[in-house]
Amino acid sequence: MDYIRRKTKLRKPIATLVLILIACFSATYLWTEDPGGAIHHLDDSSGSYSDTDLVDGSEYSYRQLTPEQSHEAEDDGVVNAEPSVLNNFTVCGRATGPAQDLTPELQQKVTACPKEYDPETPTLVLEGYATYGRTGNQLRTIIRAMHYTRDNDLQLVIMYNSWAMDVILQFFMTDRNGDNNEDWESRLEMMLCAKIMHQPEELKGWKVVLLDTQKLFVYQSPSPQDEYVAGHSHTLRTFFHHYNTGEGTDQLGRTVRDMCSGIDSLFAKEEEESQGSAIYSVIHLRLLEHDGKKILGYVAKATGCDPLAALAMRPDYVKSILAPLDMLKHPIVVITDGENNFALQRLKADPDIGPVLRVVPKESIWFGGDVTLGVMANVFIGNPASTLSGFIGQSRKALGFGHNYLFRAKDENGGW
Repeated sequence: MDYIRRKTKLRKPIATLVLILIACFSATYLWTEDPGGAIHHLDDSSGSYSDTDLVDGSEYSYRQLTPEQSHEAEDDGVVNAEPSVLNNFTVCGRATGPAQDLTPELQQKVTACPKEYDPETPTLVLEGYATYGRTGNQLRTIIRAMHYTRDNDLQLVIMYNSWAMDVILQFFMTDRNGDNNEDWESRLEMMLCAKIMHQPEELKGWKVVLLDTQKLFVYQSPSPQDEYVAGHSHTLRTFFHHYNTGEGTDQLGRTVRDMCSGIDSLFAKEEEESQGSAIYSVIHLRLLEHDGKKILGYVAKATGCDPLAALAMRPDYVKSILAPLDMLKHPIVVITDGENNFALQRLKADPDIGPVLRVVPKESIWFGGDVTLGVMANVFIGNPASTLSGFIGQSRKALGFGHNYLFRAKDENGGW
């Protein structure tokens, strides 16, 4: 096989950290921060979100590819990835919003997959188990790899035994029957717009492109903003359309966990606050080890957000967001890595926040459960220096939710 090791725009190692930080917050800043209008209250008559509540109080119309557009795509030797993710669906009993960023034209661009994969076409391969960063970084790297292949007219191959398959199947797309057979694999290829290969020998004769995971993580797409956001949104909607429910196994035969476990642990057993009807906010409390102030400082210089507020999560900061939304009477859920116990205790001691504050039970704390709690919340308050907050914010935006608060700053009068 022909191996091609491509260089990205990174030219000097000394610039890597800065570019990583820019990559972390720039895409998030451009299209995640969306305070929005009305809170996503439920329509009491139907038990599901009303059409006007789904998109911050504005009505929407759903547009699908016309038969003529679909036929044109087939004539070009491509097939469009699963279009059903453009419709509203439910995650853990909670309704999503519409795919606001996908016009029919953009949909055709970002969902076009090869009918047949050609060994002569340069192909980016995600292989091995050498990863960059934790789970949030790895999910971002996969999405950036999809952008990279679209931008450079490459095909995408994901090796079955690889870090990429491992991180995807931890949270999404497992075969709930536990068979992991060829039919499931074909559906997986369609959903990911990628070919799945099991052995390196299958790549013999292919033009293989290998790219370091760190370089993929910091890759910045030159695509127009609307096309970039559409591709990002489609991938995230595809993931959450096929979230794991605790049924089935991953590629190594391990039983997967339930993405709804966090929501279930707090709401499912309460008659008045079931999975689907609970109104709640989520605070992501993350100290970022010993580098939190430094990383958020970089973000603040680039965006103008406060350099400490999202780390400290002081009660006045939280209340400045939730009080105007009338959300202080509803549960406030904290997802945390456990490092900032001082801030947690300060929130608990606040007379307004403390009585409604909830922490996920220890046995239910894990990345997937925390992500789903944040993504499906009515309001999300995050830390822009955290890739986990960024992933939650972008997923919320892709699923049609506003009220995402990551980049906040005080005005000239000292108010948030």
